Amino acid sequence: MSSSFALTLESLARSSRRELAFAELLYDVLMSYGRRGFDGVLVDHSVIVQFCRHSAIRREPEDKMPDDQESFGPHWDDNYSAFQHWEYQPFITVLSDEKGWVDYAESFYRAAEILLQGLAVGKGFPDVEGVAGMFLFRHYLELVLKRIIVRGRHLVDRQQNAAREDVEEVANIHSLKTLWDLVLRDAKPKIEDRTWDAYDIPFLEKCLSEFDARDGKGFAFRYPRQGGERFEYDFAWISLATEHVQQILSNMLTYLIELHGENEDWQQIQNSF
Repeated sequence: MSSSFALTLESLARSSRRELAFAELLYDVLMSYGRRGFDGVLVDHSVIVQFCRHSAIRREPEDKMPDDQESFGPHWDDNYSAFQHWEYQPFITVLSDEKGWVDYAESFYRAAEILLQGLAVGKGFPDVEGVAGMFLFRHYLELVLKRIIVRGRHLVDRQQNAAREDVEEVANIHSLKTLWDLVLRDAKPKIEDRTWDAYDIPFLEKCLSEFDARDGKGFAFRYPRQGGERFEYDFAWISLATEHVQQILSNMLTYLIELHGENEDWQQIQNSF
């Protein structure tokens, strides 16, 4: 994806109300066609999400819970009991083609964000939804670090892409410390020093270190009696800090994806002569 395309998204996101109709249409097109944008340009999902975030367009439920609960289905009424017998309908439809635009890391982050921001303003219970929110964010960290590692491995160096068959996927690793060490080995050398130094790396490393110390195996927020019962949380701070961490990692990932695309474009130009 070109930098100019990303800037176009950002400028649209900050556009006036008169232009928001077009911005909303652009958003819907991008989400409908997945990560393939105009002229076949590869659009990173994180950029689409950031576009939505910065825009006045918010994909929130249009209405709160309606007074007429019949909209939730024929079985939902004031006389509901667990002893009713319902006709089962499948939860999951299996498609013939994969949704290539699905980003699991971003999905876990967005779900965590909803819970953590709600808890920050007193919605929900810290020892109920809070545990799930922390698990979702911790799992996001694991998945996004793995993506950054792989994107780094797609590059031999800043000027040359690796052959697809030479790119090794990340092993089944849950330790955030181990994954961060791989980021430093496989991704950091592909990012310009001045760009890397501009990231808030000290803050990010302290976050990863804390999660790794409290939940090294990814079990503490996932299973009982793994240490999570001793944890207390400040969700007003956590909701801000987790977004800061997400912004750092998202920018890092976008940098690597864009660099790969620029190298690919340059190689095509070279091959045309």
